Amino acid sequence: MDDSLFFVLPILERGKENAKPSAEIERILSVTGRELRHMIQEERKRGALICACKGGYFIPKNRAEIVEFCKTMRYHARTCVETADQFTDAFSGGISIDAITGIWDTLEPLLNMLLT
Repeated sequence: MDDSLFFVLPILERGKENAKPSAEIERILSVTGRELRHMIQEERKRGALICACKGGYFIPKNRAEIVEFCKTMRYHARTCVETADQFTDAFSGGISIDAITGIWDTLEPLLNMLLT
C-alpha cells in the first residue's frame, strides 16, 4: 500500500474504543461529511481497513471488531436492497410517481440529517 494515497487512515487509531468522530476528522481534513465518506470509501477500495461505529471511525484492533463491522455493513446492505425492492414493487403495482415523490419529500430531510 502506498501511504501517500491515504488521508483518513493515518488520522485514525486502533480499536473501537478509540473511534474518532467524523466531525473531528472533517475538521482536521477541512472536508464536508460527504467528502469524508467518499474519501473513506476510496481508501477502503485501496485496501485500508477502516471500520465505523456510532462513535466514529477506527482501525480494527482484532478479528472481533472486523466481524462486528462486517455484520453491520451486511445489515445495512440488506435493508437497502429491501427498500429498493419495496419501491420496485410499489411502482410496478401502479403507484403514481406523484405518490413516490410525496414519500421522497417526507424522507429526504430525514436522510439528509442522517447523512450529514
